[in-house]
Amino acid sequence: MDALMAKLKAICDESRIRILKLLAQRELCACDFIENLDLSQPTVSHHLKVLVDSNLIICEKRGKWCFYRINYSEFQELIREINILTGTRAENVKLCSKDCEGRRNNEC
Repeated sequence: MDALMAKLKAICDESRIRILKLLAQRELCACDFIENLDLSQPTVSHHLKVLVDSNLIICEKRGKWCFYRINYSEFQELIREINILTGTRAENVKLCSKDCEGRRNNEC
C-alpha cells in the first residue's frame, strides 16, 4: 500500500505530470527540463527526486549528467493496482444490517 500511495502522490502534481509528458516523448537530461518548463533548477530537481523515489522514472548518471526516462514497468504495476481497486466487488464489503431507509441500491 505504501508503494501505491507514493506513486499516486508523485503524479498528483501538475509540474510532475508535465515532466512525465516530456519523458513520454524521449529520455531527457536534467538540464532539458529547465529549457522546457517554466521552473527553476531547484524546483525541477525536487520534482525529479519525487518521481525517482516513487520509481516512476529512472535516473541514469553519465559522467556529471543525469538522464531520465519513464519506468514503464512501474507504470504497468500502478495501472494493475488501480484496476484491482476499481474492480473490488460489492460482495467483499461488509454492510450494516440496517436498510438505510430503503435507499440502498440492492443491485450492487
